[in-house]
Amino acid sequence: MRTRLSLLALLLLGLTFLPLSDALPVSAQGTHDGLVTSDADSGTGTLRWAIEAANQSDGSDRIAFARAMTIRPHSALPPLDDRGISIVANSNGDVSVDDEPTIWLDGASAGDAAGLEVLSSDAEIVGLGIVGFERYGIGVIGAEATDAVIRGNWIGLQTDGSVSANRLSGIAILAGASQVEIRNNRIGGNSSQRRTGHGIVVGGGDTQGVSIQGNVIGIAPDGSPAPNDDGILIVDSAHASVRDNTIGHSKVAGIELRETRESIELLHNWIGIARDGSAAANNIGVFLGPASAGATIGGDRAGNVIAGNRVGIAVEQGAREAIITGNWIGLVPHEPIDPEFPLSDTWRQLSGYDLVLARSVPNRERGISIILGAAQIQVRGNQISAGDFGVVVDHEETSQISLTANAIAGSRSTRTEATIDIRAGTEINVGGGEPALGNHICGAEYGVRVAQTEQPRVEHNAIGGNAAVGVRFDSDNQMDWGVRLNDGVREARVQRNLIAGASRAAISVVGGDSQDNRLSLNTYGANGIDIDLGADGPTANDERDRDRGPNGLLNHPVI
Repeated sequence: MRTRLSLLALLLLGLTFLPLSDALPVSAQGTHDGLVTSDADSGTGTLRWAIEAANQSDGSDRIAFARAMTIRPHSALPPLDDRGISIVANSNGDVSVDDEPTIWLDGASAGDAAGLEVLSSDAEIVGLGIVGFERYGIGVIGAEATDAVIRGNWIGLQTDGSVSANRLSGIAILAGASQVEIRNNRIGGNSSQRRTGHGIVVGGGDTQGVSIQGNVIGIAPDGSPAPNDDGILIVDSAHASVRDNTIGHSKVAGIELRETRESIELLHNWIGIARDGSAAANNIGVFLGPASAGATIGGDRAGNVIAGNRVGIAVEQGAREAIITGNWIGLVPHEPIDPEFPLSDTWRQLSGYDLVLARSVPNRERGISIILGAAQIQVRGNQISAGDFGVVVDHEETSQISLTANAIAGSRSTRTEATIDIRAGTEINVGGGEPALGNHICGAEYGVRVAQTEQPRVEHNAIGGNAAVGVRFDSDNQMDWGVRLNDGVREARVQRNLIAGASRAAISVVGGDSQDNRLSLNTYGANGIDIDLGADGPTANDERDRDRGPNGLLNHPVI
């Protein structure tokens, strides 16, 4: 059993209590208030002393601070291992990501330690600045660590906005902790050459029900970069919901899922763009990595804004069963988020009106990249302003990829090589068996380019500036080739597409290794050539051909 201090001893230590009845059971006892009056490492009135007292008391405990201070522990602070301990650095507890902390924990002298560790239930940490620890800024660890709230803290950032890394991540939820709320924190700078540091890491197969909402990650208060390796990393079958966060400047990815088995939703996040609309590029916006399964990125009126990164969304290394839907990729709303309020309170559903006024801020290399054995991936209903490429599918083991009802166009600010580039794979569907499943595509050298792929389907798409009426944002309408089948395409079905405005050809087929492909029931308008076999432009019939009329050009047949 825990050794209990007597009421008299605690009063002598300076703790003030609400009146208690000796007859009350432990579960009915009230809240004990502890006041930190000293910034020293140890002794009466210090944070270390207050945590030790709270760990030994019955009932819940609230630790507050008498004044602004910076505390520099010389060793690890005690973990919060009793139920219901709150450390609140703001008098009213109502804090946003923009409220600068007045209470700071600086770990420069603490050794191999975390700032604060939570090992029990119902903990609350509000309004602290936590910097410079060798381990985590805040760790919530173990199966008994349930129902914690981490709110309104600055982690990894100094008072002037400069960075001071917590070198094993800003916030870590690990080893079976559950039902943890991480809300309205500003987290940055937790990247170090000596260690891998993420903004938030959630890991462990029994770590469930973590809510990550309304945080600003990787962006200092003045908008300058404050890099983490990953903004948010969810790993090892853990589960979390991620919504309404702003994430920028990550060295690896804004959000990374790795070896996850639970259904994880990423909703309403701004990734690569700060709340004022300025650039905050991550290397990759969202990364679905090895063996991740069941992720949903976006949703009906719940899409993410993913813009200005090197790659918007990367799905690879065996990631499976993901749904990417309703997102703005390479597009930014014309109205920034109001910085005076938490992001979670100001999110406004994106509308068709917003889309018309949206700014094009392409993800430089690829909007969506699906490679290296990814399988069963659905990409539907997204608005994509493309950089070098809109959507890329690659690798022979990549399979069962469905691209439906997306609007994809090149930006006027850059030259897009292909809006959809299928480089390898099996069972790749671009569009589908009914008009509503078709993609609207324009503004690139190639609309849909396919190579080294068996049984691809390109159906019911509207391709070219004169056809893609579903592209409702400002874009480049020019296109050279509508559909190109390159080497190694077998048993393709290119059918029931509307292709209009391709300056070179609506459909071109090249490569001796392509065979058994069917081009049928397509509709053409105002193309350089409708069908170009060999991609060599109009060519005369050979001398033995008998037809000499309107179809005198072999590559302009009526089918």
